[in-house]
Amino acid sequence: MVRGAPPDRAVGGRSRPFVVIHLLRVEIHPTARRHGVSDADAQHAVTRATAWVELDDDPPRYLVVGPARSGNLLEVVVIQLGRRELVIHAMALRRSTEREVFGATDD
Repeated sequence: MVRGAPPDRAVGGRSRPFVVIHLLRVEIHPTARRHGVSDADAQHAVTRATAWVELDDDPPRYLVVGPARSGNLLEVVVIQLGRRELVIHAMALRRSTEREVFGATDD
């Protein structure tokens, strides 16, 4: 749930909105377990998100990038259903998703 959005912040020479997300607990749908990510790791990633991108608005759906308990980054898709947040997808962060969310990286 987005609580507030202060003015844009410059990141890497580009202006990006700064958004603070406060989630206390999300529900995990069985489809989120397809890639072997534990409920605890999905929960950890969502509550400690490093990136949060709106994907769709009916119902509100977000791509979240955050760390598993081991520190490895996960990509998680969360649907907002009223006052509930439901994780429907969780897997290790793919390079293609990393590029889309964080921009091109020099390898």
